[in-house]
Amino acid sequence: MLGRKLPRRGWALALAGVWVLSAACGGAKATPGGNSSLAKEGAFVPGQIIVLFDEGVSAARQQELVAATGGDVAERSAVNPARLVITVPVGREDEFVAKYRKLHDVQAADKNYISKASGGAH
Repeated sequence: MLGRKLPRRGWALALAGVWVLSAACGGAKATPGGNSSLAKEGAFVPGQIIVLFDEGVSAARQQELVAATGGDVAERSAVNPARLVITVPVGREDEFVAKYRKLHDVQAADKNYISKASGGAH
């Protein structure tokens, strides 16, 4: 798998798994994509998208792409610096997700969905 890109859906599921673990430990509740262990209600943070850049894309290049594509970096993941939360105009999240998905240096992009763990013991 080294040297090959995961399909966009694969990255979304991988990210969802990270957020599930984070949420279980009291971390963030937002996740791009979906996961069967999450009760996704379709709600998302208005004016925010999550973008995962390819491994090896520098922070300077990420910032350059964000400036050219639109939006502002709201948060950079401490665990994975390739993952950014980007603020975009409210109501235009889908438009910006589509723009970022077209970029060569982007693995995945989606709205900042709000999910909660479904029932079950912890």
